[in-house]
Amino acid sequence: MRWKVCYELHDKTPQQKGYELENEQIEQARKLLQATKDILTKCDDGIYVKNVMEVTAVWDEAECDGNCLLEEITILLEEIED
Repeated sequence: MRWKVCYELHDKTPQQKGYELENEQIEQARKLLQATKDILTKCDDGIYVKNVMEVTAVWDEAECDGNCLLEEITILLEEIED
């Protein structure tokens, strides 16, 4: 996905590039927040304690667990901090 973004931004001005990257990051943040909510909701359901790292949620058409979610959040935060 990142390669596609880089390719599409090649002929754009710096202002257009920043705006499109920012929008992409906002959309990714929305997906990750929704996945976090889904995982936490599943963990809160029922009488048994669940391991948040093993509970799954679906985003970008893939089922991922808490470990995958943590990795995706870390990547997004690194992009935002740069």
